[in-house]
Amino acid sequence: MAGLRTIGHSPTSDRVTYARRERTLGFQARGVYWASMSADYLHLLQAAPLGRSCVIERREHDWAFDFGDGVGMAVSVPWRIVTAHGVELTDADDGQLFGLPAPVDVESKANELVRGRRVTRFDVELKTADVRVTLEGDVALQLFNNSSGYEGWQANFTDDGKIITAVGMGGGDINFF
Repeated sequence: MAGLRTIGHSPTSDRVTYARRERTLGFQARGVYWASMSADYLHLLQAAPLGRSCVIERREHDWAFDFGDGVGMAVSVPWRIVTAHGVELTDADDGQLFGLPAPVDVESKANELVRGRRVTRFDVELKTADVRVTLEGDVALQLFNNSSGYEGWQANFTDDGKIITAVGMGGGDINFF
């Protein structure tokens, strides 16, 4: 997940900065400081899970990542948990034997790996809508947006009591509703 772009703050200004694709904005904004509703929402999306723990739940057709207090994600794309040892677990491991006495229970194993760890970073690659959630203890939850057409994930967070939904779009980019 090299090349993740994340918003930040200019050292000489408190205005938000991040790189965004030309087709979405209608102009090239790379390296430009600008303030807009989308930039503000991206900043809020990335800030919402910070300091929170995550609970992972397997649902019928997707996975839920719950950060508490209305902050969460519905994920239908491939994801994995990476530690200092490498890839520890992926969503595709669910129910696999791998020579073990019982099939892998990804929900249980994932929660063991993230339990008690707080989110320290939430990065979104705007070009692909891939997500990397970094947790304490060198643990990362990585989402791979694997379609050029289908939406890969939805995230919910609040802004002054209003629920905002971010959608990782097929082909990349993020839309806010």
